[in-house]
Amino acid sequence: MNDNNFYSEYNDYESQNEVKSHSLSKTTIHFVGAYFWMFIATFITFITGVLLSKVLVNIIYKGNATGMTIFLVLSIASFIAQLILCFSIQKASLVNANYGKALGGLIAFSILNGLSFASIFVFFDLTVLYQIFGAVSAFFLVLTLLSYLFRNKIHKASGFAYIGLFTLLIVSGLVSIYSLIFYSPTNNISESLFLGVSILGLIVFTILTLVDVKAMYNIVDNSSNKKCAAISAAFNLYLDFINIFIYILRIVAHFIKRD
Repeated sequence: MNDNNFYSEYNDYESQNEVKSHSLSKTTIHFVGAYFWMFIATFITFITGVLLSKVLVNIIYKGNATGMTIFLVLSIASFIAQLILCFSIQKASLVNANYGKALGGLIAFSILNGLSFASIFVFFDLTVLYQIFGAVSAFFLVLTLLSYLFRNKIHKASGFAYIGLFTLLIVSGLVSIYSLIFYSPTNNISESLFLGVSILGLIVFTILTLVDVKAMYNIVDNSSNKKCAAISAAFNLYLDFINIFIYILRIVAHFIKRD
């Protein structure tokens, strides 16, 4: 009787281990899937921005007022559409569990964001843009590794990350107001302030990325629909990647301009 109980408990233990192992493997698969779609989305944004920047350069070179007006209208419409998509992507992935709609929203958002990037890319050489995109991609992979190695301590940084984000928003607003009121072509203090904000932004979103990677694993692991949760995680990581890219771009632009 005791032997039967022992084997029964052993079999139950083995069965539980198999379930945990299977759940862990599924979480890892969707974790990788989240990164896959995040990089696909960032690549789409980057390529769209590069292609449209060439169109914009041509419009500016020819002095096409109609083309500029159309581009401006499209940029405004794109911004409004992105705000709507921000909510619809999260709702489709986490609330409605609609994988197709969530993925479609992510792709649409990445294309529209490329339109916004086009107006920035016109000021950069393509070689510089490719180098920065590659550097940010490598940096992002390093952050993922760090998030895994220090996964038990990352939660301590979450409070600082969100306080930093709130501080960044306030400082950015104040610097923008200051620059509009006191900017002078003979005084480069505004450029120094923008450089400071860019460095602060890079630090804040670096920490936020570490926090989001940790949170992503928890969301996917605890979700009943891991496939949809992975799209939500991919979107959050995409936003982190884009912000890091923007701030590094601004820092590089500062030093290129000085040279």
